[in-house]
Amino acid sequence: MQLKAIIPAIILVFMVISPEFSLAKHLPTPSKRIVLPLEIKEWTFMVYLDADNDLETSGILDFYEMASVGSTADINIVVQFDRIDGYSESDGNWTDCRRFYITLGMTPSAENALSSLGEVNMGDPQSLIDFVNWTITEYPAEKYVLVLWDHGNFGSVCIDETNLNDYLTSTEIHAALGTVMNATGERIDILGGEACMLSSIELAYHCSGAAELMAASEDVVATMRGWPFDNILAELVATPTMNSTALTMRIFEHFVLHNEGFGLEVATFSVFNLTRVALNLTPQVSLLADRLTQNVTTYLHDIIDCIEQTSTVYPVYFNFTRDLYHFVENIKAQIPDAAIQEAATNIMIALNESRLAEWHDQGKSNFFGLSIYLPPTEATYWPQNYIKDNAEWIIDTSWDDFLSTLFVTYAPSLQSRETLSDIAYTSFDSDADDYFDAIHIRLDADTTGDAINTTVQGQLVDPLDNVVDTCIGWTEASSEDIWCDLNLLMPEGGEEGWYDVELLLYDEYGALEDHLYSSDVAYLPKAMQHDVAINDITIAQTAVGQGYPAKITVIVENLGHFIETFNVTIHANGTLVNSTQMTLSSEVTTNYTAQWDTTGQAIGDYSITVQADIVSGEVNMTDNTLIIDPGLCITIPGDVDADLDVDIFDIVMLANGYGSEVGDSEFFSNGDIDGDGDIDIFDIVIAAGNYGLTEA
Repeated sequence: MQLKAIIPAIILVFMVISPEFSLAKHLPTPSKRIVLPLEIKEWTFMVYLDADNDLETSGILDFYEMASVGSTADINIVVQFDRIDGYSESDGNWTDCRRFYITLGMTPSAENALSSLGEVNMGDPQSLIDFVNWTITEYPAEKYVLVLWDHGNFGSVCIDETNLNDYLTSTEIHAALGTVMNATGERIDILGGEACMLSSIELAYHCSGAAELMAASEDVVATMRGWPFDNILAELVATPTMNSTALTMRIFEHFVLHNEGFGLEVATFSVFNLTRVALNLTPQVSLLADRLTQNVTTYLHDIIDCIEQTSTVYPVYFNFTRDLYHFVENIKAQIPDAAIQEAATNIMIALNESRLAEWHDQGKSNFFGLSIYLPPTEATYWPQNYIKDNAEWIIDTSWDDFLSTLFVTYAPSLQSRETLSDIAYTSFDSDADDYFDAIHIRLDADTTGDAINTTVQGQLVDPLDNVVDTCIGWTEASSEDIWCDLNLLMPEGGEEGWYDVELLLYDEYGALEDHLYSSDVAYLPKAMQHDVAINDITIAQTAVGQGYPAKITVIVENLGHFIETFNVTIHANGTLVNSTQMTLSSEVTTNYTAQWDTTGQAIGDYSITVQADIVSGEVNMTDNTLIIDPGLCITIPGDVDADLDVDIFDIVMLANGYGSEVGDSEFFSNGDIDGDGDIDIFDIVIAAGNYGLTEA
């Protein structure tokens, strides 16, 4: 498969469109069959076989498959076969374009052809018109199959290598079949794709007015597998009176039997009723496109995520084409908007009702038979080719409007992603009545790209799920700390209970970049209270040598909502150790360390009591006092195990910690007798000087 090198002017398309032909909006009724003095058979099986490229060998093999059955009294098998130099020299190595009426055992040699057309551009819609018109005129039947045979590329087919890789687009196929129908009064019963990637909604829509059923692959068809023409035609010859639905289902079944388990993990095949695609499925796809466009600023990144998660048709080269049903399934699962979900559900229903059969081989579990143009990035969105190749679809649906909104209007929003960070909530009293009735929000915004201006919207949600206040702020998303502050106020007389906060971050293009909903942020209104507390007491050494300082650290907290000034006192067995006055703001914690000179204090255990004064209006006095009992032992310097003597056990403990300092694993605080932060020779000397002393 390869992309088109040079694309013919779109004017050519409209030159071949008859003004009498319209698309699926008004399905044309074929005019009365032209009565010819020729036998009208049950079926005419047409193959537009473009092997004017590297598929020449495969084309010859398929010709032999068809000739293994051959035309009969009930069945016409007609082929327009275009070959090329350089790929196969079999059967005379002719390189022009020839028409064949295939009979049993026929070879694709030049002398067996009905006619030579010279070099033909099989990518020109007029070539298709000429072939189908000629076939219907010369080999009329009750029902017609048209197989487009060659490389395919997302609804386009028949790449002609000797004509600058020209190919048939969906628009050109639509125009060609419409012209044929207006000229002959015949509608194609089965449009077949013996090519890769023809089962797209765009091609199905374009062909809906001039064909009843479409049997094709959404993904790649194996070069040497594809349609088993021998088995398909043998069954048709055996039962020539089968209707179009029956034959299409037999084509489907034979394709699956021929390709299943072949080892090519990209094999797919499906059958669709084109009228249902046009009248039921397409309007729902257009409606979903409208609803996504209307909500694109809210769900921009969710939509992109859904696209990226959707199964891709032949992703190595064609990651701009994705499975329609799988995309809609992702949209329904990830976007909560009710209208969008309804449209997604209707698409899934309509697609299932339009599809007669679907098969996918291993590795393709999320393929459902019909692809759609759905690139994941601005770089893979090629609107010029898409619009030109699918002109009627573009005019009649909103799909490309949706894609343009994504990748043109909001392209800058896709270059980077902004997120909320460092969010802090604080309740406050907005009207100084000693009741919390508002929430202050402080936040930052980060970005994956360059710094960008953003808008932050905060919403206060009451216990009844009503948004009762909204505040807008601005900040810059960057790697720096640039803060945004929002204040959300509860309305006067508002509902009491837990309030939620919703935050929405928009970029400067209006796209929603981040969204956060925080439940139970604050209970409002809430009476402000006075409450101070002693949080904790830490004593540096539990055994302190008499005459050495004892270090006592106190953690104090203001749990209330007012600035408080109060005294904190420390007692040891009733003896005042320290009294400190402090001032603390609301919800602030602090600590301080007091040193107690133990000179002259009796040896023994001491209980440490720390008490904060009761402040005016205090609601909880139980946490104002904290006691540690026993807190510390005043003992003989060198008695590191606090057993009131200095013996060999103390010396051993000191030896084990010798040379360590605060933070080392071997360090223990009682061994730091002189309190200088390490256990050194000075501590050993102190203990040695008191060795053998005991407190009777």
